[in-house]
Amino acid sequence: MAGRSTGTTATTTQANELCIACIGFDVDDNFGSPTNSFTEVTERASGTPDLVILERIVSSIGAYETTITFSGGTPVDYSLTGCIATFKSADPGYSPKISSMFLTFS
Repeated sequence: MAGRSTGTTATTTQANELCIACIGFDVDDNFGSPTNSFTEVTERASGTPDLVILERIVSSIGAYETTITFSGGTPVDYSLTGCIATFKSADPGYSPKISSMFLTFS
């Protein structure tokens, strides 16, 4: 199975922006490391749906995306969702930072 991309952001307006990406899928599966220097923040992986949240603090202006590949089950295209958003620092001289993140399903 090919990977699932978050799609690409608009071009950021400053360096030191925080990119948050989410990819959801409805198969109990293992996935590979995200591309483009994104790292996993947290994952809900007990059964389906599965959701992984990824982050990257970028140091230059540009457009960004990430992709994960699947190594176990085979999710079908309509059961995959990816999104990405960027957040800029109020002061471009400081890098944004995630101190905690919680997933809640209801």
